[in-house]
Amino acid sequence: MKLRQAISTPLATTALIVTAAVGGSVSAAAADTGSAPSGASASAVQPAASAQFDNTSDFLNHYAGQTLANSNGSYPGQCVSAISILLEEVYGVDHGAWGNAIDYQAGGSGGQQMAANGFSWNTDTNFENGDIVVWGEGADTSAYGHIGIYWDGQIWHQNWDSSSGMDQSLHAIDFNNDIDAYLGYWRG
Repeated sequence: MKLRQAISTPLATTALIVTAAVGGSVSAAAADTGSAPSGASASAVQPAASAQFDNTSDFLNHYAGQTLANSNGSYPGQCVSAISILLEEVYGVDHGAWGNAIDYQAGGSGGQQMAANGFSWNTDTNFENGDIVVWGEGADTSAYGHIGIYWDGQIWHQNWDSSSGMDQSLHAIDFNNDIDAYLGYWRG
């Protein structure tokens, strides 16, 4: 498996507050370009954070196998921490705490922040590379839920993988919809 073909990171305990998005839009075919999510206006306030990576693939290649903490340096290895870093370093979104992974569903504290920054919520299973997938409580997840990034049939995430004993590093698993309690996904 090439790292450039996999991208998904689940988050579980911490979240981000997006204060602004860079102007422009992202087409479905270019969803991992690192541009602002579609729907973000060109007049939006510039974020305090700056993108470190041109695209999600570069982000995954750089951090694969590492245990990520959130942008404040806390909650290492949690699925939400990987998303915190992704939003900051790929999208240039500055943020604070948005809650647990389950809070990233539409209407949750994290979900409200995602929507406010131009991401769109979907509940179908027509995933595209770069979609941020959210799960609720289920047999394979705790009450905190789970979050990760879909890429070429895989989910990149931290802190979930029963076959590896809760691997807290950023890694990919083949995604056959094998994590129960699916809620939906965000698309930028």
